[in-house]
Amino acid sequence: MRTRIFLMLSFVPFLLFAREIKIGYIDMDRVIREYRDLQDAQTQLSRMIGDWERERDSLKAIVDSLKRSYSETKPMLSDEERLRWERDIEEAELNYKKYWRSVWGEGGLLEQKTAELIKPLREKVYETVKSLAEDMDLDLVLDISSGAVLYADIKNDLTQDVLDELNKEYLARADTTKSEYYVACFPLKEEDNESQLRDLGNKLQNFLSLGFDKSPRLRVVSVGRIRTEMESRGVKKEFLDEIKAREIAGDLGADLFAYGSVRKVGDKARFTVGLYRVDDGSKVAEETEEVIDDDNELQVRAMDLAKRLAARFNPQD
Repeated sequence: MRTRIFLMLSFVPFLLFAREIKIGYIDMDRVIREYRDLQDAQTQLSRMIGDWERERDSLKAIVDSLKRSYSETKPMLSDEERLRWERDIEEAELNYKKYWRSVWGEGGLLEQKTAELIKPLREKVYETVKSLAEDMDLDLVLDISSGAVLYADIKNDLTQDVLDELNKEYLARADTTKSEYYVACFPLKEEDNESQLRDLGNKLQNFLSLGFDKSPRLRVVSVGRIRTEMESRGVKKEFLDEIKAREIAGDLGADLFAYGSVRKVGDKARFTVGLYRVDDGSKVAEETEEVIDDDNELQVRAMDLAKRLAARFNPQD
């Protein structure tokens, strides 16, 4: 993109000798961020990906469970029983690989849904730019977000015009009611070495997600998806903060995110979790629990805390 813009600008001085040229520009990054139909399509696709990843993780868990059980019981099995176990494992692995290919493989669901949901809207962006440029009798429209434009007069900025045109239909059919809301639950910040050694931040992330999933009003962004997104951005849990959590949650299509901290107090774990809105970063509610550091106890109390937070979320506030 930068090469193309540079070449176009290189020809401008020569063209100026021939006739006056009218140039406008847009901030394409902003258009992509604020085009409401495209935002909704990306959110819809993100939620589909979350469902696919949950199914993938479930199939993988079956494989892992079978392998673990087989490894533990193998010395006590007869040859016939071993063969049966190995066939079951092979079948589970085939199911997992088949599902993975059906979603992420060439021509799979991800590729199909991206073409169905995203591609037409991106094409509409360029059609709208072309239409407005023709209406305004512009010869050239540059993308200022590429970084190739060193100066541009704001009166030639078409970004808002493009967004107004693109969002016109969305605003006309806007409906303020939503039937479901997505929450992204992040690993808690471990405030001492003992918490880190026990990996309490990740454990509580899992348990809290299970609790939020019990709420009839909320759907949960998969933990696997959140961790993958953090890893792709180079964000380790010890450096995660509310700002980064909000940004990641928004990109994953979540309406809410949960984040907090945990520390060991003697033989107990004390954790505080806040529930936040993604759109404005405001805190919906915050809860604290202190419980014996036992995985079963942690799960019960963390799930209960998540349910209390979910109950305090009012979409109308």
